Amino acid sequence: MSELAMHGREGAAMTPYATSLGHVPRSRIRELADIAMSMDGVLRLYFGESNLPTPAFIVDAAVRALREGHTFYSENAGLPALRREIADQYRRLHGVELDPGSEIVISASGVHALHLAIRSVIDPGRTAPRSSPSRTASQSTSRSRWLASDIASTSMPSMQP
Repeated sequence: MSELAMHGREGAAMTPYATSLGHVPRSRIRELADIAMSMDGVLRLYFGESNLPTPAFIVDAAVRALREGHTFYSENAGLPALRREIADQYRRLHGVELDPGSEIVISASGVHALHLAIRSVIDPGRTAPRSSPSRTASQSTSRSRWLASDIASTSMPSMQP
Protein backbone atom coordinates (compact mmCIF):
# COMPACT_ATOMS: atom_id res chain seq x y z
CA MET A 1 0.00 0.00 0.00
CA SER A 2 1.34 3.42 -0.90
CA GLU A 3 2.18 6.09 1.67
CA LEU A 4 -0.63 8.28 0.28
CA ALA A 5 -3.19 5.45 0.48
CA MET A 6 -2.24 4.72 4.10
CA HIS A 7 -2.26 8.32 5.33
CA GLY A 8 -4.67 10.14 3.02
CA ARG A 9 -2.27 13.01 2.45
CA GLU A 10 1.44 13.26 2.91
CA GLY A 11 2.48 13.29 6.55
CA ALA A 12 -1.07 13.07 8.00
CA ALA A 13 -1.88 9.99 10.04
CA MET A 14 -5.11 8.37 8.86
CA THR A 15 -7.65 7.31 11.47
CA PRO A 16 -9.68 4.15 10.89
CA TYR A 17 -12.91 6.20 10.97
CA ALA A 18 -14.14 9.74 10.57
CA THR A 19 -13.27 11.95 13.54
CA SER A 20 -16.83 13.25 13.63
CA LEU A 21 -18.00 9.76 14.56
CA GLY A 22 -16.61 10.34 18.04
CA HIS A 23 -19.10 13.21 18.49
CA VAL A 24 -22.21 11.12 17.81
CA PRO A 25 -23.97 10.58 21.14
CA ARG A 26 -24.82 7.05 22.22
CA SER A 27 -28.49 6.26 21.73
CA ARG A 28 -30.47 6.43 24.97
CA ILE A 29 -32.83 3.80 23.57
CA ARG A 30 -29.84 1.51 22.96
CA GLU A 31 -28.68 2.07 26.55
CA LEU A 32 -32.14 1.14 27.82
CA ALA A 33 -32.23 -1.89 25.52
CA ASP A 34 -28.84 -3.12 26.75
CA ILE A 35 -30.11 -3.00 30.34
CA ALA A 36 -33.43 -4.63 29.46
CA MET A 37 -31.76 -7.42 27.44
CA SER A 38 -29.82 -8.42 30.54
CA MET A 39 -33.10 -8.99 32.43
CA ASP A 40 -35.73 -11.73 32.19
CA GLY A 41 -39.39 -11.01 31.49
CA VAL A 42 -38.97 -7.54 30.00
CA LEU A 43 -41.23 -6.70 27.06
CA ARG A 44 -39.19 -5.37 24.13
CA LEU A 45 -41.28 -2.25 23.59
CA TYR A 46 -38.20 -0.01 23.62
CA PHE A 47 -37.62 -0.83 19.93
CA GLY A 48 -41.27 -0.59 18.97
CA GLU A 49 -41.69 -4.34 18.74
CA SER A 50 -43.15 -6.98 21.00
CA ASN A 51 -41.83 -10.25 22.39
CA LEU A 52 -44.30 -12.20 20.28
CA PRO A 53 -43.05 -14.22 17.32
CA THR A 54 -43.82 -12.95 13.83
CA PRO A 55 -47.30 -14.22 12.84
CA ALA A 56 -47.31 -17.17 10.42
CA PHE A 57 -49.15 -15.25 7.67
CA ILE A 58 -46.33 -12.66 7.60
CA VAL A 59 -43.63 -15.36 7.54
CA ASP A 60 -45.51 -17.16 4.74
CA ALA A 61 -45.84 -13.94 2.74
CA ALA A 62 -42.11 -13.22 3.13
CA VAL A 63 -41.17 -16.74 2.02
CA ARG A 64 -43.57 -16.48 -0.94
CA ALA A 65 -42.07 -13.11 -1.95
CA LEU A 66 -38.55 -14.56 -1.81
CA ARG A 67 -39.57 -17.56 -3.90
CA GLU A 68 -41.25 -15.28 -6.45
CA GLY A 69 -38.02 -13.32 -6.87
CA HIS A 70 -38.98 -10.12 -5.06
CA THR A 71 -35.40 -9.68 -3.87
CA PHE A 72 -34.30 -6.54 -5.68
CA TYR A 73 -34.30 -2.85 -4.84
CA SER A 74 -37.61 -1.11 -5.39
CA GLU A 75 -38.26 2.42 -6.54
CA ASN A 76 -36.86 5.04 -4.14
CA ALA A 77 -40.34 6.08 -2.97
CA GLY A 78 -41.45 2.46 -2.48
CA LEU A 79 -43.42 -0.04 -4.55
CA PRO A 80 -46.02 1.75 -6.70
CA ALA A 81 -48.68 -0.88 -5.94
CA LEU A 82 -48.20 -0.37 -2.19
CA ARG A 83 -48.36 3.41 -2.59
CA ARG A 84 -51.60 3.05 -4.57
CA GLU A 85 -53.08 0.81 -1.85
CA ILE A 86 -52.14 3.36 0.82
CA ALA A 87 -53.79 6.14 -1.22
CA ASP A 88 -56.95 3.99 -1.55
CA GLN A 89 -56.93 3.32 2.21
CA TYR A 90 -56.63 7.05 3.00
CA ARG A 91 -59.53 7.77 0.65
CA ARG A 92 -61.71 5.03 2.22
CA LEU A 93 -60.89 5.83 5.86
CA HIS A 94 -60.41 9.59 5.81
CA GLY A 95 -61.94 10.88 2.60
CA VAL A 96 -58.53 12.27 1.62
CA GLU A 97 -57.30 12.09 -1.96
CA LEU A 98 -53.53 11.52 -2.23
CA ASP A 99 -51.43 11.10 -5.36
CA PRO A 100 -49.45 7.88 -4.82
CA GLY A 101 -46.85 9.06 -7.33
CA SER A 102 -45.99 12.31 -5.58
CA GLU A 103 -47.54 12.40 -2.11
CA ILE A 104 -46.73 8.99 -0.62
CA VAL A 105 -43.26 7.68 0.24
CA ILE A 106 -42.52 4.33 1.87
CA SER A 107 -39.59 4.45 4.29
CA ALA A 108 -37.42 1.68 5.70
CA SER A 109 -38.15 2.63 9.32
CA GLY A 110 -39.64 5.24 11.59
CA VAL A 111 -36.27 6.94 12.08
CA HIS A 112 -35.79 7.05 8.31
CA ALA A 113 -39.27 8.60 7.96
CA LEU A 114 -38.42 11.23 10.60
CA HIS A 115 -35.17 12.02 8.79
CA LEU A 116 -36.95 12.40 5.44
CA ALA A 117 -39.72 14.54 6.93
CA ILE A 118 -37.31 16.89 8.70
CA ARG A 119 -34.97 17.06 5.71
CA SER A 120 -37.84 17.92 3.37
CA VAL A 121 -38.85 21.05 5.32
CA ILE A 122 -35.69 22.28 7.10
CA ASP A 123 -32.69 23.53 5.14
CA PRO A 124 -29.16 22.87 6.46
CA GLY A 125 -28.18 25.32 9.16
CA ARG A 126 -31.76 26.34 9.97
CA THR A 127 -33.50 25.99 13.34
CA ALA A 128 -35.36 22.72 13.81
CA PRO A 129 -38.25 22.89 16.28
CA ARG A 130 -38.49 19.91 18.61
CA SER A 131 -41.06 19.14 21.26
CA SER A 132 -40.03 17.92 24.67
CA PRO A 133 -40.28 15.22 25.80
CA SER A 134 -39.41 13.62 22.50
CA ARG A 135 -38.06 10.42 21.07
CA THR A 136 -34.29 10.05 21.11
CA ALA A 137 -34.35 9.21 17.40
CA SER A 138 -35.96 12.53 16.51
CA GLN A 139 -33.38 14.40 18.57
CA SER A 140 -30.42 12.72 16.89
CA THR A 141 -32.05 13.02 13.46
CA SER A 142 -32.63 16.74 13.85
CA ARG A 143 -29.09 17.23 15.16
CA SER A 144 -27.55 15.71 12.04
CA ARG A 145 -24.90 18.25 10.98
CA TRP A 146 -26.16 18.52 7.42
CA LEU A 147 -29.73 19.02 8.58
CA ALA A 148 -29.92 21.65 11.24
CA SER A 149 -27.34 23.06 13.57
CA ASP A 150 -29.73 24.83 15.94
CA ILE A 151 -32.44 23.03 17.92
CA ALA A 152 -35.29 24.96 19.52
CA SER A 153 -37.01 22.81 22.16
CA THR A 154 -40.61 23.50 23.03
CA SER A 155 -42.14 21.87 26.11
CA MET A 156 -45.46 20.21 25.50
CA PRO A 157 -48.30 21.00 27.92
CA SER A 158 -49.08 18.35 30.49
CA MET A 159 -51.80 15.88 29.52
CA GLN A 160 -52.85 15.59 33.16
CA PRO A 161 -56.38 16.84 34.01
